[in-house]
Amino acid sequence: RRGRSRGLDADDARSRRNENKIELRKAKKDETLAKRRFAQPADAAAEEPTDPAAAAADAVANACSAAAEVPRLASIVHEYVRGGCCGDAAAALSTVTRLRKLLSLSGGPPIDECISAGLVPVFIHLLGGAGAVVFEAAWCLTNIVSGTTDHAKAVVDAGAIPPLLNLVQTSPSVETREQAVWCLSNVAGDCASLRDMLLGCGATNGEEARATSAPPGRCLSNLVRNKPAPALEHVERALPTLAKLLSLDDSELMMDTMWALSHVAEAGGDAADGVVSVGCLPRLVHHLEHAPPSVPALRALANLLTGSDGATGAVLEAGFLRVVGEPLSRDRRRSRTRKEACWALSNIAAGTAAQIDQLMATPLLPEVIGLMGRDEFEAREDGALRTAPRAAIATPYPCPIGQEGAGLLEPLVRMLDANDPKVIELAVDACGHLLGAGEELARGKGSNPFVTQFDTVGGVDKLEELQTHPNETVYNKTVKILDDFFVAEEAEDENLMPHQSGGGFLFGAAAAETPATPFVF
Repeated sequence: RRGRSRGLDADDARSRRNENKIELRKAKKDETLAKRRFAQPADAAAEEPTDPAAAAADAVANACSAAAEVPRLASIVHEYVRGGCCGDAAAALSTVTRLRKLLSLSGGPPIDECISAGLVPVFIHLLGGAGAVVFEAAWCLTNIVSGTTDHAKAVVDAGAIPPLLNLVQTSPSVETREQAVWCLSNVAGDCASLRDMLLGCGATNGEEARATSAPPGRCLSNLVRNKPAPALEHVERALPTLAKLLSLDDSELMMDTMWALSHVAEAGGDAADGVVSVGCLPRLVHHLEHAPPSVPALRALANLLTGSDGATGAVLEAGFLRVVGEPLSRDRRRSRTRKEACWALSNIAAGTAAQIDQLMATPLLPEVIGLMGRDEFEAREDGALRTAPRAAIATPYPCPIGQEGAGLLEPLVRMLDANDPKVIELAVDACGHLLGAGEELARGKGSNPFVTQFDTVGGVDKLEELQTHPNETVYNKTVKILDDFFVAEEAEDENLMPHQSGGGFLFGAAAAETPATPFVF
């Protein structure tokens, strides 16, 4: 059995799944960004065809037409800039606006054509001017960096970062400042190398807070996301601004800010302690209590619970256990919210004895056990394999788990049928820990109360089936549980002991039937 194929590496598979989830989240955020970048006036949107086939044909035609139009428009803007921006300003504004609209096309915008025509340095030069042309030039750059990483690097390499940051800090126009922040946000969210370049130019000095709408929150969120995590010094400069943005009455800004705090807290250590020190916890807990189920608020608090004991204690003191019960039970259709809540509770269950005692003093554990019996697989997995078993493992005395342990066994046994070896391994561990807790409960009082229950719900049969599992770790852990809790000690059979007779040894029943004295005939 041990010689069978070990199968795929579970850690690698889980890592790939996590990377896929990150990419999906990034794609969703990029889609939201695109709605803003490619926004068109209402009258233009009304003219768009509603038939999908016609819309696709129009998109192809528009892309070809836009690419052909770029050289003529580029020559006009180049001539204007070469003349020291002293020519026909109205014609230049009209031309840049037309280029912005071409770059805003949803189907094949002519980004490569604009870069090849040398328009990126021209747009950057126009950022130093005045009037509406500055806004349009910033929007053109925003649309260019929303393309591929190579497009974003072309803008950065051309020297766009310093003038964009200068616009954020000095422009008298709110719209222009926000457009510059949108452009910087797209650069920061593209990849870690561009993010670090932006941070090195002083992008977290706090001036983003001058614009009190969505762009600054999203920009700061992008500045602290991606792997590897940014340097702590940059994160610490951004935290006071994030704390201020968290107090503003803007739902979209609130969501972006909480995502940013969750990215910071994910790094743990000093970064998580920094989030606590700037006073973000009361607002996060308040939002979790009074707003609809909020994944970013839960994620931020759950990430803080993975930090130091001090950060975990601060989250508990802020009233997290008082409000986290709502996301567990408020809406049965929001499995992702419940999954985040279960994960947060599992982090508490892996904390200190005092923190586990606080968890055990709430009615949250029975709620998690209920999820295991009725919920979707993801939430059930987090509830079954993390929260309650961790509490049983970490608690120095198993009494709090005693009343609920029997309720955990049946859902855990069902988890033994999972296809993922890692899930099976965690379920086997959880079963072993609960059976061990039953041994402590039974000490001096009788038999283990969980052993019979485990057998009744089919746990022993499942473990025996897992002895043929190709994963060696699963096999070894399964055999250990069977040996520790389900192997009866057989009384020694005295007939198996050898008896000496006539200078030799006799075994078994024959030895017992041999007379003490020989027969004489």
